[in-house]
Amino acid sequence: MKTPYLAAVFNFVLPGLGYVHLQKRLAFGWLMLTASILGNLLAFTGPQSTDPLTTYDWLAFGVTFIASFAFAYDAYQLGSER
Repeated sequence: MKTPYLAAVFNFVLPGLGYVHLQKRLAFGWLMLTASILGNLLAFTGPQSTDPLTTYDWLAFGVTFIASFAFAYDAYQLGSER
């Protein structure tokens, strides 16, 4: 069953997955899903700095968190359309 709540959760956890779940905006959904997976792989397997003052991890986390909320809201609105 394609519910807007589930699409919102999917898009919050992994942007693009909610669109694929809804079967709407499929090209955009697959592109976002691929970019999300590759971005996470690079973030967790790339070189790590131990000095918190020289890294921008906190900024990247904040931007990603806000974007995840935006994608979740968009998927919920898209799934709620009749």
